[in-house]
Amino acid sequence: MPKPKFLLLLLSFSLIASFSSLAEDTLTITTYYPSPYGNYRELRAKRIAIGDNYIQGGTYDWEESDSDGGEIDYAADLVVEGNVGIGTANPGTRLEVYNGTAVEETAIKVNNQANDGYAAKLSLANAANVQWDLRVGGSGRGDYSNSALSIEELTTNHVGTRLIIKQDGNVGIGTTSPGGRLHVHQDSTNANLVVTGNFAPELRIASSASDLSTSVTFGMATGAGHYLGNAASGDAIVLSRPGNILFGTDNSTERMRICKSTGYVGIGTTSPEATLQVKGTMKVFGAWEARSSGTVYQASTDGFVTAYSNSYGQWGAIYGYTDSGNPPTAMRMNNNGRPDEQNQNVTICFPVRKNDYWIVTLAGNATSATVYWIPLGTS
Repeated sequence: MPKPKFLLLLLSFSLIASFSSLAEDTLTITTYYPSPYGNYRELRAKRIAIGDNYIQGGTYDWEESDSDGGEIDYAADLVVEGNVGIGTANPGTRLEVYNGTAVEETAIKVNNQANDGYAAKLSLANAANVQWDLRVGGSGRGDYSNSALSIEELTTNHVGTRLIIKQDGNVGIGTTSPGGRLHVHQDSTNANLVVTGNFAPELRIASSASDLSTSVTFGMATGAGHYLGNAASGDAIVLSRPGNILFGTDNSTERMRICKSTGYVGIGTTSPEATLQVKGTMKVFGAWEARSSGTVYQASTDGFVTAYSNSYGQWGAIYGYTDSGNPPTAMRMNNNGRPDEQNQNVTICFPVRKNDYWIVTLAGNATSATVYWIPLGTS
């Protein structure tokens, strides 16, 4: 290995020889390790390998053609073994870019302007064959329109866009053509949009970005009194702070409303005047269920009892009882008929509250009756 003094002597002779010959205007310095070091105004190289191991040229050969057996790929112009710092002398990662000034500037820029049909992208991958790309543009894959920012998954199980931000500001999750500020699409049976939280999670829709007090809230109570004073944990909550709650079937037809000021509910009317006002027909009765006189029943819902009997030539009577006792003792309806009439029908009808007991009894010549229980709120 040449000594430093010998290197200086060799350099001096080379300089003298170069000045003595007008036919040669190139200075060539040939040295062995350690190479000369110092400050350079300009340094150019066809390719550079940096690192403690890469200085062993015999161990890390550069390929001269694709797959010719070299350890360093022939297409690589710069390979670095350790951390790289740009703007910092203490990089803590493989690549660390630091801006020490108070001026905002671009740290890393990936730009592909060679062809409008291809995207500029940044790829993240691991050893498990999972790769995610951050792409800008690229009309050749989906509806990117060369101006969208997208996140794409490329794995063995899926290749496609997971999220896209269009130039108009619309965001698509599961779709590359979002039709609104946030468009979520899911082909499988999983939920399209999930909002979770340990304390009263909610989805709020407001007309102003700076004032959320005028808004509609869809939430779930996670404790007593959340949103509403009598709410219990697990209750679904719909709040309309600015006004009424309307339900419709198209852009112009209102079907039902809940009034903010009174709490009245209107179906088929926009001005309900009672707790529930229905304009049109309404079905509240269930199927008629046959029952027997002389038997005590307990009502599973609110409903009505209707019964009739024929006395066939003599006086007869029918009675209806209902209350919370078993058997009930409060007579709510009766029909004693007329003793001077023959073949007369006696009929009664009375309401029954849910969970109360009821019974139909007969007197006189009324020995049998047809009895029906008509519940409310069932089919």
